[in-house]
Amino acid sequence: MKKIFFLLLFISVNSFLFGQYQREKGGNAKISGVIVDETSKSTVPYATVMLYRNNDSTKSVNGIATDDNGKFVLENLPYGKFFLKIQFIGYTNKIIPNIHLKPDSSEIKFDTISLESASTSLSEVTVKGERSTVSYALDKKVINVGKDLSATGGNVADILKTLPSVNVDANGNLTLRGNSNVTVLVDGRPSNLTGMSLSTILDQIPVNMIESIEVITNPSAKYTPDGMSGVINIKLKKRQLEGLGGSITATAGTGNKYSGSINLSYKIKSVNFFGGYDFRWWEMKPIRRATGMYKSDSSTFAENVDDMHIRKNHNFRFGMDFFITEKQTLTFTTSYGINGEDESEAAESYVYYKDSSTKSKIFKKGEGTESGNQQSLSLNYRKTFSRKDQEFMVDMSFGKNKSFSEDLTVQNNFIPDISSIREKIFFDRKSQFFNAKTNYTHPFGQKSQFELGQESVVMESEFPYRVDSFSQKNAIWQTDSLQLNDFVYKEQYHSLYGTFAHAFLGFDFQLGLRFQMTNVEGNQKTTNQTFSYNYNDFFPTVHISRKLPAKNEVQISYSRRINRPPMRAVNPFVDKSTPGFIRKGNPSLKPEYFNSFEIGHNKEWEKTSLNSSIFYRYTDNIIRQNITIDSNNVRTFSFVNYSSAESYGLEFALNQQLLKWWRLNLTFGLSNNIIHGTSSGTELMNESFSWNSRLNSNMNFPKSIALQISGFYMGPSVTPQGKTKPNFSMDIAVKKDFLKDKLSVLFRVSDVFDSQKWNMIFDDASFTQNGMRRMNPRTFYLTLTYKLSQEIKGKQRKQEQRQQQEDYD
Repeated sequence: MKKIFFLLLFISVNSFLFGQYQREKGGNAKISGVIVDETSKSTVPYATVMLYRNNDSTKSVNGIATDDNGKFVLENLPYGKFFLKIQFIGYTNKIIPNIHLKPDSSEIKFDTISLESASTSLSEVTVKGERSTVSYALDKKVINVGKDLSATGGNVADILKTLPSVNVDANGNLTLRGNSNVTVLVDGRPSNLTGMSLSTILDQIPVNMIESIEVITNPSAKYTPDGMSGVINIKLKKRQLEGLGGSITATAGTGNKYSGSINLSYKIKSVNFFGGYDFRWWEMKPIRRATGMYKSDSSTFAENVDDMHIRKNHNFRFGMDFFITEKQTLTFTTSYGINGEDESEAAESYVYYKDSSTKSKIFKKGEGTESGNQQSLSLNYRKTFSRKDQEFMVDMSFGKNKSFSEDLTVQNNFIPDISSIREKIFFDRKSQFFNAKTNYTHPFGQKSQFELGQESVVMESEFPYRVDSFSQKNAIWQTDSLQLNDFVYKEQYHSLYGTFAHAFLGFDFQLGLRFQMTNVEGNQKTTNQTFSYNYNDFFPTVHISRKLPAKNEVQISYSRRINRPPMRAVNPFVDKSTPGFIRKGNPSLKPEYFNSFEIGHNKEWEKTSLNSSIFYRYTDNIIRQNITIDSNNVRTFSFVNYSSAESYGLEFALNQQLLKWWRLNLTFGLSNNIIHGTSSGTELMNESFSWNSRLNSNMNFPKSIALQISGFYMGPSVTPQGKTKPNFSMDIAVKKDFLKDKLSVLFRVSDVFDSQKWNMIFDDASFTQNGMRRMNPRTFYLTLTYKLSQEIKGKQRKQEQRQQQEDYD
C-alpha cells in the first residue's frame, strides 16, 4: 500500500513539476499571423517576429522570420504576459502589446499585422532581411528583383531573362511559355502605346527602377485581353519615406557599354517629390549567319552579316504624390526621353551552282543614324474607404513619340555583272496615344468582393519611308517612286469589365467578364490602299483556389484572350531594298483568339516551396511569318494566318533555403507545341516536344559579400516552316557592400561560356536554311551604387525609443 502511495505521489509531483516546466520553458501556446505592407496590402516575407515578456524587453522568449507569404507561427510557447515586436528593413518597428497566453486561451491568431513605411533612413534599421524571390497569388506570380545581382546595371530585358517561363531572344523578342504574344504593362499601363518596339521600351528601363515583376499566365478580366500567352506587369519603385532618399548608380562593361542613373525622392508632410535621370551608351555587335539550298536547282547559298549598334539614351522623369487626406492620393508623373543610335552593317552573300562554282557574289555595306524623343504625362487618383479593400481609382495617361533615321547603303555586285548600287533610306516615325482607366472595388462582408471598371485606348501612328538612289549616269540622287511608303495606322478599343470574388466552403472563386469594342483603320497613302476592321468580343475569366491541409493549395483558371495583328504585319507596302529579299505586310490578317486552361498546385514546407502547374491552350487564326521563294530564287517574307495551334505542358518552380545563407530557385518546364496550317498550297502540321530550365543560386557570406549564379536552358521550339534549336547561357555576379551598406560594388559576367546563340532551321517546299543569330558575346560588367538617405536627429531618435519603451510596459 505504501509503495502504491509513494508511486502516486511521485507521479503527481512529477506531473506538477513537468507542468510548471512546460509553463516556463515551452508549453502548448501558439501565436500566428500574416505581416503586410500598410499601404499596398502586399505581404512582407522575411520580416523578423520576436516575442518578449512584459517585464523583460532585453531577452526574447521566441522568434522567427515570416515565410514567403508573410506568414509566421510561434509554437510551444510558455504561458504568461508578453508583447510582439516585428521588424523589417524600410519599415517602422511594430509593437503588439497585451498578449496574454493561458491554458484556457492558448492560441492567438492575427489575420494581418500592418507595417508602415519607416520615417528613418534605411541605415537606421539593424535587422536585415531578404525578400522572397517568387510569391504566388490567385492569378499571378510576383517576382521581387531587388536582390537579383545577375541583372544589376542592366535593363528590363536582362531581368526578364531570369524569370520563370520567360525568354528574350537575340532580337529582343519576348516570349512567355514559348509564345511571343505577350502584353507588357508598366505600373499597370500598356507599354506598347508609344509606337516604339517592345525591345526599345525594355532597353530604356534600368533594373534599379524596378520594384517587382508580375507574371500573369491567365489574367482576370481586370487586365486587357491582349497578349495570347498572358501579361507581364513591371512595377517601378516608389519611395514613401520622410526626408531625402535615393541612389546613384554607374555601370561599365566590356565592348563599350556604359550606363548611369540618379534616382531621388523627397517627402515632406503631405507631398512626395520623386524624379531621376538615366543615361545609357550601349554598343552591340550582333551577327547573323545562314547557309541553305534552293530545291529547284540544288544550288546553295551563304550569308554573313556583321552589325554594330551604338544606342545613346537620355531619360528624365519627375513626379509628385499629393496625399490629400489619409485616404486620398493624387499622383502626377511626366517623363522625357532623348534617343539616338548609330549603326553600321557589313554583309556578304554567295550563291553557288550545283557544281560549287560561284553563281552570285554580293557585298553590301551600310551605315546610318537615328534620333528621336518621347514624352508622356500621367495622372492617377486613388481613394480608399473605411471599409477594408474598398477603393476607387482613375488613371489617365498621354504620350507621343517621334524618331527619324537616315541610312546609306552601298552594294557591290561582283558576279555575274560588276555593278554598284548606292541608296539612302529615310524613315520618319510619329505616334501618339491616350489611355484612360477607371476602377472601383467594393467588398461585401469578409468573403465577397465586386470590381467594376472601364478602359479606353486610342492611338495613331504614321510611318513615312523614302528611298533615294544614286544615278551613276547623271551623278545625282533621285527618289525611287517604287520605294515610297507612307502608312497611317489608327487603333482604338473601349472596354467594360467586372469581376466577382467570393469565398465559399473553403474555396476562393473569382469570375470575370470583359466586353470590348475594337476599331482599326489603315491607310497606305502611297498606293492609296485602305482597310478597316470593327469587331466586338466577350472575354470571360474563371479563377478557383482551395487551401488544403499541410500548407497545400490548388488553383484552377481559364481565360479567353485576343491578339490583334501588329502594325508592321498589316502594312501592305512592299520593301525591295535588299536584293534577293522582299518584305511586305498582309492587311487581310485576322486577330488570333486564344483559350487557356491551367491547373496549379502550391506546397510549402518550413524552408521549401514547390509550385507546379499543368496548362493547355488552343489558338485560332495563329499569326506567323511566312517565307516563299519564286523562280528567280527571290525570297518573300510576309505574314499569314495559319488555321490553329495547340500547346500543353507542365511547369515546376522550386524555392529552397538550403542553408541560412544559401537559397536556390529552380524552374523546369515540359511542353508540346503543334501548329496546323498551309504553305504554298501544302498542308503543314509541325509538332515538337521541348523542355526548359532555369536556376538561380543566391549566397550571402560574411562581411556583406553576396554571390549569385544563374543559368537557363531553352529546348527546341517549332515554327510553321521549321524550328529553333536549343539555347543555354550562364551568368555569375558577386557583390560587396561598404560604408555600412551605403556603397555597393558589383562584378558580373554575362554569358560565361559565350553560348547564347539562337540557331534556326527553315525547311519549306522551295528551300532549306540553317541560320544563327547572336546579339552580344560574353561581357564583363562593373557596377557602383551609392544609396542616399537622411539620418534622423538624435532628439527624434530618443523620442521614438522612449515611445517604444512605453509600449513595452
